[in-house]
Amino acid sequence: MQTPTLYNPPDGGWGWAVTFGAFIVLFLAAGLPQCIGVFFFEFRRYYHADAKQVSILGALFFSMVFLLSPISSAMANKIGTRPVVFLGGVISMFGLVISAFASGIGFLCISLGIITGFGCSLGMVPSMAIIGHYFNQKHSVASSMALTGPAFATIILPRLCSILIGKFGWRGSIIIVGALMMNMCVGASFYRPAPMSTDKPRRHRYDDEDTEDEVSDIESSLESLESTYTANEKPKNIKRKICDLALCKDFYRYVMICIVFVFIGFAAAIAMSFLMPRALAAGASRTKAGILMAIVGIVNFISRIILGFLTKCVSPYKIFCIDIFIFAIISIGSTFGKAYIVLLLYAVVFGIFMATLGVLPPIIFRRMVGPDRFQSAMGLSMMCCGIGLLLGPIIGGSIVGNSGSFSAAILLSGFVFLISFSILLTEPCFEKCEFARDVENATKEGFTEDEIIEQLIVSTPKHHMTKY
Repeated sequence: MQTPTLYNPPDGGWGWAVTFGAFIVLFLAAGLPQCIGVFFFEFRRYYHADAKQVSILGALFFSMVFLLSPISSAMANKIGTRPVVFLGGVISMFGLVISAFASGIGFLCISLGIITGFGCSLGMVPSMAIIGHYFNQKHSVASSMALTGPAFATIILPRLCSILIGKFGWRGSIIIVGALMMNMCVGASFYRPAPMSTDKPRRHRYDDEDTEDEVSDIESSLESLESTYTANEKPKNIKRKICDLALCKDFYRYVMICIVFVFIGFAAAIAMSFLMPRALAAGASRTKAGILMAIVGIVNFISRIILGFLTKCVSPYKIFCIDIFIFAIISIGSTFGKAYIVLLLYAVVFGIFMATLGVLPPIIFRRMVGPDRFQSAMGLSMMCCGIGLLLGPIIGGSIVGNSGSFSAAILLSGFVFLISFSILLTEPCFEKCEFARDVENATKEGFTEDEIIEQLIVSTPKHHMTKY
């Protein structure tokens, strides 16, 4: 019998080049949806469109990036990360270039909303997943470094697009941005398959004397052995599942978080859509309203770096829950004050929340399901988030239109965040269900009581996500 082939992430080396490549790809693929709104005013003026038509275009583009994530993860599992990201760069460029020749908002919904959104989606999930194949102990740090790309883009790209529009008009500018998107191919050129190892996993007991690094090493080896390869397979014959829907059956907590992501996407879309309009409605100048967006981008950028190191000593899941709760309270509280300082505080906390939403889920999912199933896990969860992102601006806009105030929509988003926090608190219940199921399955397979106890002791870190 051949020794099973396992993931043995190098935790460095070429992995840092891969991280740099992912930074470039995510800067463009995840950054473009956050700055494309600069063009919307030009669309509205040129095509004499109303605010509702333009808002539908924005919601469609932003949500498509997330809704199509399962397709991008399935394609990456099938043909590899590098060619998929290359394809994403080409499709994004094509969608933006033909948008320059659009005859109306309907054409833009197809060229910009669907085609360009799909191209960006092809770059996002595979770029986040490949870092998990190169890093284990340093995964949180490497992941946060790559994920600073979208935050950095929110600082740079809106200003760049504004300058380009002033010099070349919106048609010429959108062609230049399309050419810029081809740099996704440059970032993808750093991607290559992670090195493999045929070393046997070391089996330790999980006790108080184990260091965190040893426990993570045990978990990585066991999960890779369990979910990646069988004993008789050779590396060249290894194939991942194209779309791993069995995740919903194997990990009850994963289903719970996916449900939460629908609510979070919904509430975050409302918060993001109405930040500047709230400031303008409160009497702030356009300059001051723009400062709020700059603050969100700067705080988001800095917080992503800090979170990468903070998760080395504090549970990412706990940080995720606490930040959602804090932002829920701030969102609800901000509706009772219209002073500019209230919106400044709201923008700072919103920037921290955006960093949390960007950095922590990849770390949590990678540790929950293992590196081999991580790509599918991210794709399905981002699709759930995309559903909320699509519904949020539409429902939020309707509430604002009927009430004539932004307070009702922001209040709704705050309560939705509280609901999300409440659901996340049920994680121990799902954990116990998974634990009991594993014991029952092991008993049915004929394992003795001693063997079950030994295996559960060894794999205990896998069952306690809140320890990470």
